[in-house]
Amino acid sequence: MGVDGDPDVRIPILGAALAGMACPSLAACDDAGCEAAAAYAPTCDIGSGSAAYEQLAEGGPIEVVRGPQGGYHVFGSLRVGGLSTGEGLDLSDPGNPSVTFSVDGVSGLLGGYTGLQRVFTPAGDGLAELFGEVLILDIDSPEQIVGTEAILRAEVTDSCGTTVSAERHALFVDEEE
Repeated sequence: MGVDGDPDVRIPILGAALAGMACPSLAACDDAGCEAAAAYAPTCDIGSGSAAYEQLAEGGPIEVVRGPQGGYHVFGSLRVGGLSTGEGLDLSDPGNPSVTFSVDGVSGLLGGYTGLQRVFTPAGDGLAELFGEVLILDIDSPEQIVGTEAILRAEVTDSCGTTVSAERHALFVDEEE
């Protein structure tokens, strides 16, 4: 029996529950972005840059920046293709991709974040960019890591369930140099 003895109440509730199980979010069920994204190969490239995506060559320099609160960070950026990137106007839009972005050094994990929804900027030809990501480093001084290898890793999953990932090796450099 349904609510107040009405057996018909169970059917809509069950239908809504099953629909939720079939799609990770409502955006994935009816998002035209999934169809448009499928026309491009899924790709991910890691770069740097605080105000725009800047390509980061394998083994290239990545600046250790002193932040306004006295800590240190690097700027990470991503260029992805073949993903649905949501509307881009609302940070809480369930259509925004989920991003994991990390920075490792010779001693292991130095910073980053896991599974945060991020807004990407369209870049044409099925590409979108995320730039200016502040990846806070767990260090006391840049001297601890300058001149050593940095390993940046990213994984991006869109609302359609497509996942791309990348890894880029770089060299920590001091912003003062």
